[in-house]
Order: sequence, then C-alpha cells, then structure tokens
Amino acid sequence: MPAFAVYLLQRLWVGRQLQERLAITAVYVTHDQDEAMAISDRIAVMNGGTIIRVDTTPELGAEPALETYLEGALARARRR
Repeated sequence: MPAFAVYLLQRLWVGRQLQERLAITAVYVTHDQDEAMAISDRIAVMNGGTIIRVDTTPELGAEPALETYLEGALARARRR
C-alpha cells in the first residue's frame, strides 16, 4: 500500500475514534471501496443519486452480485 494511502487511513481512523468518543453520527463520502470498508459500520450504496442498499460492511462484502456492481461503478468513477 502506498505511503499516502496508509497516512490517509490513519487520519480516517483518528476521525472515527473522535466520532465514537463524541457519540455523533458522521457521513463520509468516498468512491474508494477499501476506504469505505475500513472505517464504516454501515455503507449506503448509491446508483444515479438513489440509495440502492444500506448494510453492514460484512454483509455487503458477502454478496457477489453487489460486489460486481460496485466493481463496475468504481471502475467507471476512476475513468472520469
């Protein structure tokens, strides 16, 4: 993993710890699936501005059809 990615994940983890300590809800928007899975309790998957699924990270990762959709969506986002 590149050094910048490690730095970013460390910063996100600090933010996550602060969020838990203050007992607040936070919304983090990303196109990076690994980042989302690393810091989230629940993830909302959107398609065309509409939420199509909200679930825990283990449940999302265990669904092959959704995984295929996410891979395609992320690949399209990276090309932009």
